[in-house]
Amino acid sequence: MTDESVFSNQNSLFQYLTGLESDLFCSIHTEGEFSEGYSRLSFISDGRPVYCHFNRLYNVAAFYVNGLWHKNMFTDESDCIQYIGCFAEGSKITLELETDVSSEGYEICAFDSELFAHGVEVMRRRSLGITDYSDYGRISGLVNCESDGAIVASIPAANGWSAYVDGKRTPIGITMDTFITVPLTAGDHEVELIYTPPGLICGSAISVIVIVTITVLQYRSIKRVRQEEGRMLS
Repeated sequence: MTDESVFSNQNSLFQYLTGLESDLFCSIHTEGEFSEGYSRLSFISDGRPVYCHFNRLYNVAAFYVNGLWHKNMFTDESDCIQYIGCFAEGSKITLELETDVSSEGYEICAFDSELFAHGVEVMRRRSLGITDYSDYGRISGLVNCESDGAIVASIPAANGWSAYVDGKRTPIGITMDTFITVPLTAGDHEVELIYTPPGLICGSAISVIVIVTITVLQYRSIKRVRQEEGRMLS
């Protein structure tokens, strides 16, 4: 991902996967009061679900929504996008934190549910239809591409993955520095992803060499013993 805000990254990923140009998360104008050990934010709801993100601080702080305790922030579990709630259009919403947050240390955005549903439908029509799956690192399926492009897997890019399109080895790309991408041309294709742990082939080769070496040594030892027994009997 980029060094942009977490919401900008979400928007970029959504637009890349769907081909839609609209933002999934839209920034909400807020007014803030900041003092030592206390922060108060307020905004007017447009009726859509609201999410927030605060830059990580080291001290745990209570978080209140409209005067009601919502959760404790700045823990390992809260270091991510947080759902605040869905409120009536036109209502004033107040957020309070028992800590000091800078005016640039937070983001509050509205979530476009209708756009998300549309995007999911777009991705569903363009998704890989899984035909075979193995827990040992093998995924295969069929996909139809209306034009030249690529299929993006929700698999973190890592050494060991290989891709085959219609039975032919295909170079793997990386999307947004995170996900595996397989380039495709227009038309119907069979795609297969296979994971081989790094070092497996080398380790297997070494194991075979060791086994062969031990077998040869054992054979020579047995042969030598038999030769000595033959000389003793003669």
